[in-house]
Amino acid sequence: MMSLLATCCQKQIEIETAKVELLQVAQQFNKENSENGYIKDYNKYMAEDALILPPGAQPVMGRKKYYAQMKDEGLVGQLEGDVLGAEVSDLGDMGWTYGRWIFTVPDSSGNPVVSYGKYLCTWAKIDGQRKMTSNIWNSNPTSGI
Repeated sequence: MMSLLATCCQKQIEIETAKVELLQVAQQFNKENSENGYIKDYNKYMAEDALILPPGAQPVMGRKKYYAQMKDEGLVGQLEGDVLGAEVSDLGDMGWTYGRWIFTVPDSSGNPVVSYGKYLCTWAKIDGQRKMTSNIWNSNPTSGI
């Protein structure tokens, strides 16, 4: 009986550790997006076969295809994110994060245009690293969720 209890407790500790790890990766991703520009860091953190579900558009399958699309569209701006939560699978190898984002781009006159929204990302451990496997987001009319 004690062995079973110890196993259950150890498993819960492993899940909580994986959750903290995922939160840290997602927070680092958001930090680097803010500092370096999100095009570069999406490519760095995204799995090769990631599924991107942008609002009002068709799904995009694959990191290279999405990266090329972002560059072609000239999506240059400041993306800031706020991770609000995370969960992981019982094995700790998969999980999801959700939060808020703020995206600022200059208009044709150079004035900032700010949009707000929320996101949900799934993550998997690939070759020992957490990689984003899917991302879906949409806009909010204001900064609150």
